[in-house]
Amino acid sequence: MTTIKRYQVEQHTACDGWTNTWTEEEGGETTLQTFSSRAEAMAALTEFLEDLRVAVEAGDMAETYHRADFRVRAVRSRAGVEA
Repeated sequence: MTTIKRYQVEQHTACDGWTNTWTEEEGGETTLQTFSSRAEAMAALTEFLEDLRVAVEAGDMAETYHRADFRVRAVRSRAGVEA
């Protein structure tokens, strides 16, 4: 069996601990979002946190999330099966 390494952004939540809270929708189906490399996942996290910072500065949000509440982890899946 071939494994494909993918990466996901996990957020620390009070109820579930570290979990992937990021989803994407395609063709009416919602799936957990994963990335093909650690660098791609880190870039997406950085962009997300920057967007939140801008929203707080604009008054659209009361406060932002903290970088320490997120991490990037490898996820293994079988070939042809999305993690």
